[in-house]
Amino acid sequence: MKRVIAFMLLAIAVILVGCGKAAPSDESEETKEEVKTMAEQFTEIGFTDEEVKKMQEIFTTVGITEISNIKAAVGDGIDKLQSFKCDMYDSTSDKGGVVVQFTIDKRQLCYISVNGFYNTITMQYDSAVLYDILDENGEIIPDTVGYKAVLDNENKKITPYE
Repeated sequence: MKRVIAFMLLAIAVILVGCGKAAPSDESEETKEEVKTMAEQFTEIGFTDEEVKKMQEIFTTVGITEISNIKAAVGDGIDKLQSFKCDMYDSTSDKGGVVVQFTIDKRQLCYISVNGFYNTITMQYDSAVLYDILDENGEIIPDTVGYKAVLDNENKKITPYE
């Protein structure tokens, strides 16, 4: 009888210990996508530390502090005119989320827009230019501030830059 009780207690202990273990993850540690900072992503594209700092400052000023999945949209290198698109915050563009588009010319950031942002104030999807230093011919305007609007992600609205 003591053996039966000891066996049952051992079985209960094994069951309890097994229940306390975390469930296996759908993704192994090796397949989980590494979350990269904005600076790391700009560096991977080929920008210098100084260029990254300036780009990050501009993005932050217009209200964008997290981006992911940067992909070239038009152009063939950062030493020339090139446009990129990327996802913003936890949004995923391939599932209809918010897309940030930015353009560089001769390694200088000259344009940022956000598309697909649902504005809870106007109850519609917004598309807005947040930063632009290009003239009507697509040339960079020297010594221009360039800030047009600021994205307020928390309140889901875009306001003019002041």
